[in-house]
Order: sequence, then structure tokens, then C-alpha cells
Amino acid sequence: MPAIATVATYAILTCLWSTIFVFYLLNRRKTADYPFAAMLLSVLALDAFKSALESGYFGLVWGWQYGILSPSFQVLGRPGSLMAVKLVNLAVAAVVVARLLRTWIPALFVQRQMQRVKFEGVSQVARDIEQSFHAAFQTTPDAMCIVRFDDGVIVAVNEGYTRMSGWSESEAVGRTSVDLGLWIDVEQRKRLFEELSTSGVSRELEPTFHKRGGSEFHCSLTSRLFTVGEGKFFLTVARDITERKRNENLRAALYRIAQSAGCSGSLQELLGEVHRIIADLMPVPNFYIALYDEARSIFHFPYAVDEHDELPSVPADLEGSLTKYVFRTGKALAVDEPGFQELVRAGEVREMGAPCDSWIGVPLKTQDRTVGVLAAQCYTATVRYEAAHLELLTFVSTQIAHAIQRKQGEEALRASERRFRAVIDNASDGICLLDAAGLVRPLNPGGQVLGQGWLLDVVHPEDVATVRQKLDEAHARPSVPVVAQGRVVSADGHRPVELIFTNLLDEPAVRGVVLNVRDLSERKQLEARLLAADRMVSVGTLAAGVAHEINNPLAYVIANLEMVADERPQVSESVAELIKAAQEGAERVRLIVRDLKTFSRADERRHGPIDVHHVLEASVSMAGNEIRHRARLVREYGTDVPRIVGNEGRLGQVVLNLLVNAARWKRTRSPCGRSARAIGW
Repeated sequence: MPAIATVATYAILTCLWSTIFVFYLLNRRKTADYPFAAMLLSVLALDAFKSALESGYFGLVWGWQYGILSPSFQVLGRPGSLMAVKLVNLAVAAVVVARLLRTWIPALFVQRQMQRVKFEGVSQVARDIEQSFHAAFQTTPDAMCIVRFDDGVIVAVNEGYTRMSGWSESEAVGRTSVDLGLWIDVEQRKRLFEELSTSGVSRELEPTFHKRGGSEFHCSLTSRLFTVGEGKFFLTVARDITERKRNENLRAALYRIAQSAGCSGSLQELLGEVHRIIADLMPVPNFYIALYDEARSIFHFPYAVDEHDELPSVPADLEGSLTKYVFRTGKALAVDEPGFQELVRAGEVREMGAPCDSWIGVPLKTQDRTVGVLAAQCYTATVRYEAAHLELLTFVSTQIAHAIQRKQGEEALRASERRFRAVIDNASDGICLLDAAGLVRPLNPGGQVLGQGWLLDVVHPEDVATVRQKLDEAHARPSVPVVAQGRVVSADGHRPVELIFTNLLDEPAVRGVVLNVRDLSERKQLEARLLAADRMVSVGTLAAGVAHEINNPLAYVIANLEMVADERPQVSESVAELIKAAQEGAERVRLIVRDLKTFSRADERRHGPIDVHHVLEASVSMAGNEIRHRARLVREYGTDVPRIVGNEGRLGQVVLNLLVNAARWKRTRSPCGRSARAIGW
């Protein structure tokens, strides 16, 4: 049994050694030698241990126990198959040991030498890197500083930091940014330290800093935390983005101005928004806009905000003012008190209004003309308007001028629309719009007489053909008015109207037939009155002629009756009564003729003294037949009424019309309550 185990053990070892050795030969150029050498040595040690078991004391024990293999102190043992296997194993082990002596042991010395050389090279590289970093730190155009994290003390700055902040390296090192007064918003500094504490990095922080001297600048900060020994520091790189911020703010301002101009609102509201927009870009506590009226050659102030100066509340020419100077020259101007005095001495301007320390103004220009001036002024030395402010206002002035012009145009258009609407709504004629099919759309209250429907549906059936013919004629003759008369059906009956068609179907702004509807009811009534008046004139003329013709024979009748009456003693009593009755009748005819002559002279332009009582009696006499069957006439005349100057015929006509109208108005009253009063003075 031990012999079988021994043979099996050597067989397995031989296969394992052979496999590892072949793999080693195939991969010795790709892999280090010592891993394979270690494995082969471990196998060789196992084989040596096996050989030791077979020889010496262990071999005696083994041989004595199993009766196999006599005791021997020779490692190879007796000649045979086991000896051949051992020889092969020893040969392989010799090759491996030779390989190790040739490559691995020298490699250990080479590796240690390389480590020493590498350490010296790293030190040199570190020195080179340090010099490169220092050069980059000092020459970069961005501001860079190294700050101790624990207390925020600055330990190093570069030239860009000095150029950007105004503080030199000797002044900044050993102090904090708070001591230097750099931060405008200290909360942003706290945010920077919080981000570095949590993540070790801070990006996209864009604070605004105070520059030494009082001006401001914008920066984009990037900071990173690092450790040196036991101390924590952070490196901050600041890039000046003042110009970028300025351009962004200008673009935003232009957009807001254009947006405000497009919104509904008055010019006053637009200019107030312009003031707020400019105030976001620069200090403008006192601000006004003066617009020029070319028709009257004066300025007016649609918007003004000022702490001290009283700007004109009414339009003025502003001769001798800085505003007029900028408008006249067409050039932007920023001036302080000494500069203003120079202009005064040069005769360009004169002192007026409250004195200010700094004034700035730009002309508001459109493509073809200057429409006004935008100006701001400051009464304290805290604000000084400089070239940058002048450039900013000049940049936005054109947009403001166009916005003002647009808003003025919109207000003028709205005013024109209001006037047009007022005229249309108060027009005596109705105005409607017809589409191509004849559908009515009223445009003013007068057009409601036709309603909102089809035109021919509201036309009197007898006039439909005429109206349709005129409408077809209007369709055939664009822009030419076509007149038609007819009647329309309304709630109170048939109303005569005049229809005027104007075909504007080809006009893009109208796309319809404009229809003017003129109510002829009053005109028809007026025509009837005029006709009646003409008839009255004719009747008056006829009455005058008849009165003249009657008056001549009537004179003979009256004269003859008077002669007969003088002979009354010679006639009987009955004949005398007849003569008296005839005289009364003749007198009555004479009075009627006289009244006819009075009213026939109504159009005469003769004026003279008039007996009012006589005129009243004549009118009552003429209206007696009209009143008799309708009302009861009561005469109440005054006494001692003087004569008045006037036209007797016209006054009589007035009284006659009053009496007749009063009698007709009383027609619906009960007989007991009907009365008409003729009241005199």
C-alpha cells in the first residue's frame, strides 16, 4: 500500500511540475519570474520532504512497519523507476534555481536602485511643478488667492488679484476679505464657506465686490479645498465678468423696454417703467424725460421725478437749459459743477433751477429726428456720472425713443378711435355693414333700426324689388354710393328710410358693403308741414284778394244801409229791424274781411304799434268755428294794455295756432272739462 501511495505521489508531482514549467517557459517574457519560481520551489520542498520520509529514521520506521524498502540514508534510494522520477524532479529544480539566480536576484538590486533614482526624480519633478505653479499663479489674468480655511486669512495673492481688487499683495496677505471690504453681500461669503465645508468645491458663484476706491465689479468664483500638512486651505480663482454682466443687463433692459412698449397702458406708465429699468443699471434718483413739440417749438414733461428742482408743469421752450443744449447739439452730455460753469462762461447755457453736482442727458433719436431728451441729475457728491453711464444711456436711448414714439402712436390711434366712435355713435344716420350675402351688422345705435338679420327681411314687401335692384347695382359698382328709398318694418309700423349702399368688399380692412340708413319720417313730416305752409300762404294770398274784392262792394252795401237807416221814420218798424239786422251782418262781413287782411299780411316785414286786444279778438274770431265744437273759450284780458311794436299779422298767426292746437288737444277730454283760455295783458 505505501509503495502505491509513493508512486502515485511522485506521478502527481511530476505532472504538476511539468505543467507549471511549460506555462513558465511560455510566459516568462510577459510575466515576472518570481511568482513561478516560488511555486516551483514549493513543489521542490514537498518532494524533498517526501524523500526525507523515505530515508533516514522515517524510512526505518516505514520499512519496519510495512516490511518494504530496507533502511537507507541515500536520498535517491535504490536504482529503479522511483530513482528516474527523482532525477527528473531534481533536474527541473536545478533549472528553476539557475533561472532565479540569473534574473530574480539581480532584479532585486536593480529595483532598489531604480527606487532610489525615482525618489530623486520625484523630488526634482516636485520642485519643477512648484516653480511652474508659481509662474502660472502669478501670470494668469484671472485673480487667484490662497486662503486659510479656518479663519479666512489670505496667505497668497497674484497680480491679477491686485489688478482686479486694487489691493497689493503686501496689503492683502494676512487679512481677510471682510477686512478689505470686498464683499457687498456677506451672505454670499458664508455660502462659499458652507459649500467648501460640505463638498470641498464651490462653483458658479457670481458675487459683486467693492473695488478699492469705491467702484464695483462682478466676478465668477471657483474654489477648491486642499490640505497641506494638518492645515486646510482653499484656492479661489476669480474671473472678471463685469463686461458680460453689463451686456446681459443691457440686453435685459432693452427687452424689458420693448416689452413695456408693447403692453397696454399710458405713456406715463411706460416712462415710469423706463425709469425703473434704468435704475437697475445705474443710480438715477432724479430722472425726467422732456419731449419736443415741433408744432409749437416747446418741451413738455410727460414724466419727471426730482427731489429739489421744480420742473415746468406747463410746456416751455427751456432756452438756456442743459436739456435744450443736448437737444440742439444732438450729443450726449455728462457734466459736473465745474463743467457746467464752463458751459455758462461759454454762453451755451445759463444757470436755472436748483444747482446739482452731476448731470447727465442723452438725446432721444429715431431714424429721422430727435424727439426729446432723457436726463438725470444728482444733488450730492455720492454719485458722479461718468463715461460708462453716458455710454449705457446712449445705448438704450434709441430703444426708449422708439418705445415712446410707438406709445404716442398708440395713444393717438386710440384717441382717433374714440373720436371716430363718438362721431359714429352720435351720427343721425344709422350705419351698418353688410356681408356679400346681405346679412346686416349694425355699427351704431342708429343702425339698430334694421336689427341683426337679413336686409330684405326688414324691407317692406312693396319695396323689396327696388332695394334688391339697388343692392345689385352697388355690388356691380365698387366704391360708388348707390341710393335707394323704401320702407322698413318696425315695431311702430312702416318707417320711410333712405338707404345708401357703398361697396367696400374689396377693401381688406372692411370686407363688406357700408350701408347708411337715414330715417325719413321727420323729413316727410317736415315736407308735409312745408306743403301745408305753402297752402296757407296760397290761402292767405287768396284771402287777401278775396278780402279786397269783397271790401269794395261791401262798402256800397254798408253805405246804402246807412242811408236807408237814416230814413227810418219813413219806414215801418219791421223794415227798420230788417235794416238793422242787415247792418249787423254787413259789419260782421267787414270784420271778417279785416281779419283776413290781418292774417294775409303775415309775411310782410312791416313793424309798428299793435293793439294786443285787437289781435287776440281777431284770432278768436278766426278760430271760433274750430273751438266752438271742441272747447269753451274764456277771455281774460287785462286793462290799460299799452301798444307794442311788432308785426300784427305774424302775432295773430301765432295766437291762432295756439288756440287751434289747444282746442284739438282737448279733444279727448270730457265736455264738462274742456276749456280754452285766451289770456291778455
